[in-house]
Amino acid sequence: AGLDQWCTVVIGDTKTASDWLTSEPKLKDNPTVFFVPLEEQKAWLDLPGEIGSFMSKVPYTHFARKNIGFLYAILRGATLVYDFD
Repeated sequence: AGLDQWCTVVIGDTKTASDWLTSEPKLKDNPTVFFVPLEEQKAWLDLPGEIGSFMSKVPYTHFARKNIGFLYAILRGATLVYDFD
């Protein structure tokens, strides 16, 4: 989140508060940190085509949800994704 031309994407899940980002003092005003709450992800289920289809196949409370973050970053122009836990 502090590196030039990099951003951090956080994908919420069933145990993540929808206000997670705003409750984190060091992150809430950081323009390079993006949080996608579960409510927003559920709206993506209604998207036509491949995105809606993809979203319907990603289980809740599963490691595979990080793929939503990859998709989010790529759709916003990322050319490189670094994955860490």
